Amino acid sequence: MQSSVHATARAYRKLLLASNYPGRRYDLAVDALEYAFDLPFCKGMMLLVQTLIDGEVGFKVVGRGAQEAARLISRLTYGRPADLETADFIIILEEATAEEKEEALKKSKVGTLVDPHDSATFLIALKHFGHGNDLVLRGPGIKDNALVSLEGQEDLMGLREGINREYPLGIDMVFVDAAGEILALPRTTQIKRRSSSWPM
Repeated sequence: MQSSVHATARAYRKLLLASNYPGRRYDLAVDALEYAFDLPFCKGMMLLVQTLIDGEVGFKVVGRGAQEAARLISRLTYGRPADLETADFIIILEEATAEEKEEALKKSKVGTLVDPHDSATFLIALKHFGHGNDLVLRGPGIKDNALVSLEGQEDLMGLREGINREYPLGIDMVFVDAAGEILALPRTTQIKRRSSSWPM
């Protein structure tokens, strides 16, 4: 069993790599993690929460079981529960509906021209990434383009593109699947469907 300090330090390094190289997946190595309580989400999400959230930030959980998850996160990290409009981190559970996700994106803070970093980072749980490679990524950290699959999140990506259109304003995203792999999409990354541009 690895210590939480070592696990979060390693997870932070993986997050930096994922943010620097959008489209690449990195393994958080969660198999060695053990918790003395039941988790309301996968181990990978728990590790991201422990790595990123502390008493200085506000967070919002979205999806079925959100209240239970928020209480646990607040108890473990001292993070402050917040509403969608002010949360620094918005945690989208795997069971969240399309309507809940859409509301979260539309209400999240995108920063200001004076302080573009005063924006939300989304931590989004997936069952798995899928194998379709139906999304094309371009931008910093990507040579030419990268093909990825975010199974079931295609409509969410369309909303993200609209929100991030006025760079440097925008939101950042980190996806984590049940196996503990992560993929980051900073606001600088442009996304299109492989076959066409996003429907308007």
